[in-house]
Amino acid sequence: MNNTFSFTYRLPTEIIFGRNAIEKTGKSSQELGKKALVIITKGGSMRRYGYLDKLLKSLEKYNISSVVYDKVSTNPTVEIVRETSKLVQEQNCDFVIGLGGGSAIDVAKVTAACAVTNVDPKDYTLGIEKIEGALPIVAIPTTHGTGTEVNKYAVLTDTETKAKRGIASTKIYPKVAIIDPLLSITLPKRLSAATVVDALSHAIEAYVKKEATKISMIYSEEAIKTIFNYGPQVIKDPTDVRIREHLLWASMCAGISIDIAGTTLCHGLEHPVSALFNAHHGEGLAALLVPWARFTRPAVEKHFGK
Repeated sequence: MNNTFSFTYRLPTEIIFGRNAIEKTGKSSQELGKKALVIITKGGSMRRYGYLDKLLKSLEKYNISSVVYDKVSTNPTVEIVRETSKLVQEQNCDFVIGLGGGSAIDVAKVTAACAVTNVDPKDYTLGIEKIEGALPIVAIPTTHGTGTEVNKYAVLTDTETKAKRGIASTKIYPKVAIIDPLLSITLPKRLSAATVVDALSHAIEAYVKKEATKISMIYSEEAIKTIFNYGPQVIKDPTDVRIREHLLWASMCAGISIDIAGTTLCHGLEHPVSALFNAHHGEGLAALLVPWARFTRPAVEKHFGK
């Protein structure tokens, strides 16, 4: 382990956390521009439960117009980002909003970059190009798994090569993260469990990684403690907003911890599973987390012991 008291860290994201926080999106975004591309998933839940409507009304209150893209799927692809980045340019959007799980927000992040740089998203996934600029991004998570609303990462799948790869850049930190627990109470039990595992894996992996620092370990510990307490409860009572609040808090903390320390082999092994079989990321991690922990524990016994 490195000296955990040696670190540099800056989180450039404004975090607005709380019930009905989505209603503050317009006010918090008014300095970002007058037109937004709103990216959501194709399942229809954002419209069905009224989340998209709440967002658009908040934007309209501050005279921000919007265009909605609603074709994002689990394990989003470079082809989707080609469409969204083109749409941003055609519609002259000033910033990008991702509303939904990690898929919608990750697409928003890479879209914001491609719209400015005109780089093909595949070149980012392959590491051929580095992100040199991006439009402002607003992240509004409706799940408690990825923590992408508070970090510099995005993940895309290249269907041509069947590869799922991470992209890291300080240019794609969201300017604003709107974390509203009321948006997660409609999440089905299966997805609730999967996203909890995702956040737990983030926290544990970042905790035992050699790049961990004192500050990242504090966030990891808080996330792990909260997930072990409230994770089982959400399956019993998925509509309890108090439980969702704690799990969104844990996901956010885990997202910050991986922003500092990164993930490990567990995530590295899961990405091919998602790419090849279109598995949900959290469910893939659920299958790998325990075997990975058994393999890794001898090398970092002290930290697993905690």
